[in-house]
Amino acid sequence: MAASSARAPLARLWRVLVCLHEERQGHPDHDPEADAAAIAQGGDLLARAQTRALHLSSAESGLAQLAIGMRSIKLALLALLMLAALSGMAASASALSARDPANLPWLLLILIGSNLAMLLVWLLLLTQRARLTALGAILQPWLAPAWRWLQRHNPQAAQKPAVPLQSALPLLLSGARARWLWACLSHALWLAFALGAALCLLVLLSAQHHELSWRTTLLTPSQLQNLADALSLLPAAVGMTPLSVEASGSAADQHWARWLIVCVLLYGAAPRALALTVCLWLLYRACRPLSRDAQRPGYARLRARLFPSALIGAIVDPGVPLTDSTAASTATPIETLTALTPGHYLGLALDMPSDPGAPQLDGIHWQWLGAIDSAEARARALQAAADNGDPRQAIAVIVNATHTPDRGIERFVAAIVARARAPVHLLLDQLQPLQQRGAARAQQRLSDWRDLAQRAGARLVALP
Repeated sequence: MAASSARAPLARLWRVLVCLHEERQGHPDHDPEADAAAIAQGGDLLARAQTRALHLSSAESGLAQLAIGMRSIKLALLALLMLAALSGMAASASALSARDPANLPWLLLILIGSNLAMLLVWLLLLTQRARLTALGAILQPWLAPAWRWLQRHNPQAAQKPAVPLQSALPLLLSGARARWLWACLSHALWLAFALGAALCLLVLLSAQHHELSWRTTLLTPSQLQNLADALSLLPAAVGMTPLSVEASGSAADQHWARWLIVCVLLYGAAPRALALTVCLWLLYRACRPLSRDAQRPGYARLRARLFPSALIGAIVDPGVPLTDSTAASTATPIETLTALTPGHYLGLALDMPSDPGAPQLDGIHWQWLGAIDSAEARARALQAAADNGDPRQAIAVIVNATHTPDRGIERFVAAIVARARAPVHLLLDQLQPLQQRGAARAQQRLSDWRDLAQRAGARLVALP
């Protein structure tokens, strides 16, 4: 299957997985052909990001795996729904034939009581969001074995595994998305159980004669009548008027048979259908930002690649020299490294394709952490900042001044500031290409970096 002919839902899902994968690793994948295809196609950022995702080298394999995975999920879901419906049929058949006459309180307990009890447990878990989220995390350990199984049964996918699938699926099925996905699955299975039970009751009570009675050992007839009247509130709304529990005969059996089927539908199927509808809407709300929020770091980092004409540092015009006044106005808001006190610094390079190495500056001694280009590297950098017990050893985060300041960089710098006991400096590299685009654009970009540093609580410094 060609990547360009992928169906829209599958293509959007692949784009989301690529975005999550690149957010996790800290930088976009290097694929100039995919970038060029997205630029040629045009459109807004999300449209270009989708075109780029479909032209990545891993797109063909990834889309093939996604197609197989979606078919497998649909088949598995269908099998589970059929199993739940058969369970409901078996429960109603066994409860109906367990004794003669059939006991209505026992039928209600088996077919409705268990359903409502589990629904009540789910509602109670809603107040314990952390525990409900932990239940969703149970799904994640099964993802890797499931996709390995799919790869073994898909020669095309096995030849070239799609990295975004392996790294992004655990992120996709986490948090609120996992919570509402599990809720949807649970409600769908219980809905199938209730519908299967109602269908079996309809068939058995239509094909055979069963006597139905209200008899228990402990409850008196008046207590059973109160129970029947309470349960008849909803059936009465659809025309099922209550009857005396002591009534007997064929007419009473027919009445209670219809009443039982209506109760299974109203108290078993209807609440689950309503809960399923609400959870599907909440799942849609939880998933929507992944495909609609162009400010996510995974999309924002692509702006520099997919909109080159709008970038300050993407196209350098060599013949546009800066006058002294322009250079002065551009450099005025930026502090220089001469203002830094010579000493020891904990340094790292952020959002760069490769490790530029520690800058060679007089009087500055580096403890260099390298390029931070993955989630693991960011975690190590945050831990190093927290473990830095010397308040005299400042922390320097080097970024490319020509890049667009995004929320991912701001969150990371703010996290370092929150954990560090020493001052944090945001060092701007590649200022010369930035200045060659003209004073106005350079000034605007520097203003953006200054605002980011101020919000994050860092000090902005120009790197010579």
